[in-house]
Amino acid sequence: MKNVRRYYIVNAEYFITVVTKHRRNLFANEKNMRLLKATFRDARNRVPFLLSAFVFLPDRLHMWIRPLARPEDISAIVGIVKRTFAKSFVDSIQLFALTIFG
Repeated sequence: MKNVRRYYIVNAEYFITVVTKHRRNLFANEKNMRLLKATFRDARNRVPFLLSAFVFLPDRLHMWIRPLARPEDISAIVGIVKRTFAKSFVDSIQLFALTIFG
């Protein structure tokens, strides 16, 4: 999505939708939801934002987010959430594999 033009507006709330790769039902699992909640806490500690509303579906998230410092932080917030959750998810899968096969 390199050709996407983003408009950053001070004090604006942004409606963001994030879909899992191949629409995998990652968020139908309680353990993954705990990882996602921890991810949002971590992201909020790194870049302050207000999560006004959210809907978590098995294969996607819908969120109303307002960055509290700078409007361009919305890109950083979404990036942190996606990267942190992905790393936590992969780490949990590897730990699970080690307990079964290790």
